[in-house]
Amino acid sequence: MKEWKRVLGLTAMFAALAMFSFAAPAEQGPGGGRAGAGGEGRAKQMKEAATIVAKYVGKEVGLTGDKMDKFVAAYVAEQEAASKRMMEAFKAGGGAGGDAFLKLNQENQKAMQAMLQANLTEEQAKKAAGIIGMGGLDRTVATWLGANLEEAKINQALPALAKYNKAAAELMQKMREKQGAGGEEMRAELQKLREATAKELAPIIGEELATRFRESRMTMGGFGGRGGAGGEGRRRGGEGGAAPKAK
Repeated sequence: MKEWKRVLGLTAMFAALAMFSFAAPAEQGPGGGRAGAGGEGRAKQMKEAATIVAKYVGKEVGLTGDKMDKFVAAYVAEQEAASKRMMEAFKAGGGAGGDAFLKLNQENQKAMQAMLQANLTEEQAKKAAGIIGMGGLDRTVATWLGANLEEAKINQALPALAKYNKAAAELMQKMREKQGAGGEEMRAELQKLREATAKELAPIIGEELATRFRESRMTMGGFGGRGGAGGEGRRRGGEGGAAPKAK
């Protein structure tokens, strides 16, 4: 049980950190806080990433025209709202992690599901939820944008990333059902998934970004952890700043 709650708690923490870039600039103002002078640029980058992901999801479920526009706007708005909730919880609790963040992450997932149901048919909502999984697509896309990866290549890579995201979410669900059994086994399975996905991504996004994805730790969507799209980007001056340029 302890292992199960630790892994799920880490997932909630990573989800929280993934969301902060939306809310932090509005709270801190230009040049203030963690993001520094790049805060507003990072928020813009996250919004651009959310828009790219929303368009991909919308296309996959068959949206066009006004329906696509409405869905994209609703998706971005929900991600911004989730970011604000996470930021408020972070400020109130003094840090990310623990049962409270696990609960909030689950609430954010429910809010996303409600948004899908309000803007899509039942069949479309189910398919979209499978693509989105537990989240993380936006964060990874934002990392790639920060590495100057072309949007065309990002769109080409999204199917492999979404496939990974769905498989990772299914592994997490299995761990919930086992109530803590098989934590080491699940991490091994995630590592296999990352390695296979990195091989699929490398010809599209380049070896360096694929390696960062492969070396990321316990993540949804390939972000966060030492050597991952989160940790590596921060060591190199931030994902929206001095991250290596994609070739």
